[in-house]
Amino acid sequence: SFYRGMILLTVASPCALVASSTPAVLAAISRAARMGVMVKGGQIMDQIGDVNLVVMDKTGTLTQGQPQVEEAWFAEEATGLNALVATAEATSTHPVAQAILNYVGDYQAVNLDQLEDVTGRGFTCTYQGHDWRIGKADFVLEAVGQVPADLEQVLAKQEAAGKTLVLVSRDQALVAWYALFDRVKAESKATVELLHELGVQVVMMTGDHQSAAQTIANDLGIDQVQANCLPDDKARLVADYKAQGYCVAMVGDGINDAPALAQADVSFAIGSGTDIAMETADCVIMDDLTRVPQAIRLSRRMKTIIMQNIIFALAVIVCLIAANVFQVVSLPLGVVGHEGSTILVILNGLRLLGFRHNPSDLKSVQAAQVAQ
Repeated sequence: SFYRGMILLTVASPCALVASSTPAVLAAISRAARMGVMVKGGQIMDQIGDVNLVVMDKTGTLTQGQPQVEEAWFAEEATGLNALVATAEATSTHPVAQAILNYVGDYQAVNLDQLEDVTGRGFTCTYQGHDWRIGKADFVLEAVGQVPADLEQVLAKQEAAGKTLVLVSRDQALVAWYALFDRVKAESKATVELLHELGVQVVMMTGDHQSAAQTIANDLGIDQVQANCLPDDKARLVADYKAQGYCVAMVGDGINDAPALAQADVSFAIGSGTDIAMETADCVIMDDLTRVPQAIRLSRRMKTIIMQNIIFALAVIVCLIAANVFQVVSLPLGVVGHEGSTILVILNGLRLLGFRHNPSDLKSVQAAQVAQ
């Protein structure tokens, strides 16, 4: 009985069960790092596999984040208007502001009587006794009111082409507009397709106008578009999706994405983005967006291997205990079965170090790059 008791204590020890998850999680984190995704912990690695809805920012995430002014219109002499707009935009670090500064080039800064940055919408300022607005179309048109029909058609055409509009008004008159275009990243469409293959819905959130955002979304095959979003709106919408039962991943790169990144179940920051986005996010993508679906696939593979390990470890323990009850296993054989099962589950978990990209992923990215 004493001998059988020693065998029981040996074979019933849950070493293999305990080792079912940790080596697999560490291997998955290591493999993700080699793939270009820095994951900040095992719990996050596990949560990634549950994601069924991915929310993506537009500028700098789906697009290159380097918009350029492609067209501009001025109701009067352009030099003075450009100088005023550039003076206001110089106080902002947003890519749109930088694009306008690049378009204006050298300019003589003007002395504004008053300047206010309206977060996520634009600027209001006072200059030479006039009230000026510079920013998004809906923000400026609040002061302008009615726009001539021909000008309205031109603006609608620019938005339908996926361009971002920056309008300028003086008192109640529209005096200028800039049409900016930010090229979509080569891998964005492939990323959306790969997410759909995994059964994941894709939502784009942007501060752009609905029609411009919808044009980009249609080209990429995105499921839903949330346009005209302020930073607080993005965080609120992420919370709404979570309340609907989705496991939400947020992908962003800017300061205005930080509240939504913090709100999401899992968050990815673009490595070329702002420091605050990378600090807030759970994961950092070092190269391209296709790493998001790859991380989801890796996490799901990790969870499958962990389940295999748990089932195998429990089965071995049950079999060895039963064999001991019927007195058909010796102590050396019990030790071999116990330690052997532990080694096997560890080796099974370490298989994740060799996790390979799905061949269809690489083909999709290569096709997207050729098309770009």
